[in-house]
Amino acid sequence: MGRRAVSPAPACPVHPGSRTSYYDRRGDRRRVRCVLGDGSSHLFTWPLEPRQAKRLARQISGVGFDRPACPEHPWATVWWDGFYGADGHRRPRYKCVRPGRIVHVFTEPLPRQLPPSGECYECDRDYQRIDGPQSPRDYAFVAREIAVALVRVGQGAFYARAGADVRRRAQRRTVRSRRRWVSTYGNVVEDWVEVWAELIHQQIAGGWATTVPEVIVLDDLPFHVGKVNVDTGLPVQSGRMLFHIYGAVAYHRQPDGDLINRVLRFEAYPKNDAASWRDFLGRLPGPPARVITDEASGIMKAIPIVWPSAEVFICNYHLFGQGHRRLAKRRLHGRHSPLLQALRSALRYGRGDLDAWAGFTELVRTDYSHVRPLMEWLDVKDALITRQLSSDYYPVGNGAVETALRSVKNSIYDRRFAFGNQARTNRLLLLMELHINAEDDEALYSHIIRTYLEEHAGKSPPRRRILDPFGTRSIRPA
Repeated sequence: MGRRAVSPAPACPVHPGSRTSYYDRRGDRRRVRCVLGDGSSHLFTWPLEPRQAKRLARQISGVGFDRPACPEHPWATVWWDGFYGADGHRRPRYKCVRPGRIVHVFTEPLPRQLPPSGECYECDRDYQRIDGPQSPRDYAFVAREIAVALVRVGQGAFYARAGADVRRRAQRRTVRSRRRWVSTYGNVVEDWVEVWAELIHQQIAGGWATTVPEVIVLDDLPFHVGKVNVDTGLPVQSGRMLFHIYGAVAYHRQPDGDLINRVLRFEAYPKNDAASWRDFLGRLPGPPARVITDEASGIMKAIPIVWPSAEVFICNYHLFGQGHRRLAKRRLHGRHSPLLQALRSALRYGRGDLDAWAGFTELVRTDYSHVRPLMEWLDVKDALITRQLSSDYYPVGNGAVETALRSVKNSIYDRRFAFGNQARTNRLLLLMELHINAEDDEALYSHIIRTYLEEHAGKSPPRRRILDPFGTRSIRPA
């Protein structure tokens, strides 16, 4: 009697090209083993049960995509197991299957979120079934949206405006009065600045921040708020001091001999005194060969202590302003005044002119020796200005740092009264520094964030760790 012919095992509905064989029988159905090329295998029932057919249909939709390995069982078989999350913000979920049908569900450290628009912002193509930008496990926004918000606040956007923009981009809206409403709650962006600004700055500007430059230019930017004299009821001209922002611009010598400048650091301080400047200078790489400043009292007291070997130069424009004010006191600053023309030629234009300065000093000592304020100023500054104009140095003023601080002022002046935490304000200034140096890039910021998350199992640094005691503001003078 001949042997009964055995029908071949059916093809696997998930891996049609794999090798299959019957495994065992369960009632009217038989179980089939599918063996993949890498030696891994899985079982399926034939004919398919309705529940299994639905599950396999979901798995078939994921064929062609790289499925992540299970973090607990890297050798086990992994299947795509649908999505989790609300509509418009769904993220894929995976199932780990071990021998013996031991199953558990897991997600990637950086799960990919299916965007509501369904298309990529960069390459203008539709996302595939389980494709999308990566997002932190504990955030509702993807890494790219966090990067967009950080770039926006570095450019000077309010926290509330940046938060609304990123929510609008992510289509995260709240139902309010039967209308879809975008929240302007800015604290989420402020928390991102606290968490990510310092890390991003270290990755992008870390090399420049530790290289000692040839020249450092220093200045400060005061912020006031209106104040009324209680006796007269009139506004006080200077107002009440809120805080100061210190700025430093570095000049680095290039191989071709040219000097290039970049913002080295911004920091906020409650006061403009020598102690604060000593702390600020101690955070900068140094000592540089030369320091240029506007001769503010706090700076002049701090430089000899922190950088005793640095050569201190005074900004030519500020020296011109000192002389111009003394001419104005005696009405010697008219358009055709020979003193003003000589002073302008010596200090106002270009690098300055030593011969013009010599002509100015001779004119003062010969014809205007009776002008006491001018003679006293000349006795104090003559040696300094002669030394500066005799040396072939560059730059001649602190215009670079004033321009950078003016950009910061334009960004935060209208909301100056809202800043109270010194450390958080300094982290915002780090992003503004990157923007002024033209180093703010959404793709680069997003890459740095994703790299950190991949190294820390998708977990972001803790938030709300930089807080002032209740009722105090660390940035305000005591």
